[in-house]
This record gives sequence, structure tokens and C-alpha cells, in this order.
Amino acid sequence: MNKNIPNESTEITQGVIELYDLLKGAINAKETTSKTAVATELMKEPNIINALESAVDILNASLDSDRERIESFKELLELDKAIVKGSQEDLDHILQTTPFDKNMVTRSTEVLSLDIKNRIKTEKAIDSTASKMANDSKILEFFQDIMPAQQQTVDIKPENLVDTALSSLKTPLNTERVLAQESKETLSAKINTSATLKSAKQQKKGM
Repeated sequence: MNKNIPNESTEITQGVIELYDLLKGAINAKETTSKTAVATELMKEPNIINALESAVDILNASLDSDRERIESFKELLELDKAIVKGSQEDLDHILQTTPFDKNMVTRSTEVLSLDIKNRIKTEKAIDSTASKMANDSKILEFFQDIMPAQQQTVDIKPENLVDTALSSLKTPLNTERVLAQESKETLSAKINTSATLKSAKQQKKGM
């Protein structure tokens, strides 16, 4: 599993907050400077549209990472189900042929739990900032003022870009929550059952 997600979460949070601050600063500048001058400066350094696209790219990269982690966790759950549903012989075969032990699963679930806690905090921070952006009419007005008419499409509206980014982030988050809930409720009990069965068989052999 990717243990760097908390760092990615921090990067996402900071990126969105910095973007919001950047837009607010641009709006404040607009109040004392001509629209043309502000637009010219913004299109040079920093480029507002590129900043928004970068924020979405960060979220998309996070989504790709989530897909890999979710697939790995699904494999872990499938193995777990096979252990529980299998016969004594199936259980012994799986335990002998698979690098699967209780400590590994415990570590994996601990990492996943930490992951989710950090990502939920990130989601709330992004949601809060995105709400401010989406509800701030000045931001949208500013974009409409400085962008050429042919570029005034739905794609450049900040609230739409942020909504798209948030959807990308929330989809894997929701999936992880379901998987994590299954993990907490089943993995520990099932592995203990497997260990008990194995121990009982060993004791039977010792008699």
C-alpha cells in the first residue's frame, strides 16, 4: 500500500487553499487596477487557468494511486474470504502457499486506517475551500471579465473545475470507507478463526 497518501493529501489541501488565496488576491488587485493590467499580469505569472488545471492534475494523480491501493485491498479481502469459506485442507494449502500472516494484515489495516483519517481531514479542508470559491460570485465575475469571450466556457469556471476535482477525490474515498468497514468487522475475526483451526489441527497431530 502507498504510505505516502498523507503527504499527497497535504499537497492537495495546500494547493487548493493557495489557489483560493491567489484568486482572492487577484480580485483585490482588480479593485484598484484596470482589468486589462490585472489580466495581463495574471496570464504571465501565475497563470490562473494553469493553476486550476494543476490542482485537478494533483487530484487525478491521487485517484490513480487510490485505484492501485483499492485493487490491492480487494485482493486481500478475496484471500480472506477464501480462507474462511475453505475446508481444513484448503485453509492449510492457502496458509502454506501464500505470504499471508496476522501481523501483515494488522499492519495493512493500521496503514489504511491512518490513510483514511488523513484523507477525510483533507476532504473536509478541500470541501470548505471549494465551497468558498463556488459561493464567491466575485471569483466567477473576475474570470468572466478577464477571459476572452471564446474561452468563456463551462470548463474554466472555478466551481465546475473544483467540483470535478472533488468528485475524483470522493469516489475512491467512499470506496475505501466501505472496504475499511469490511476490514475492521471481518479481518481480525476471520484470521483468529483461521489461526484457531490451524492450532487445533496441530494439537490433534500431537496427540
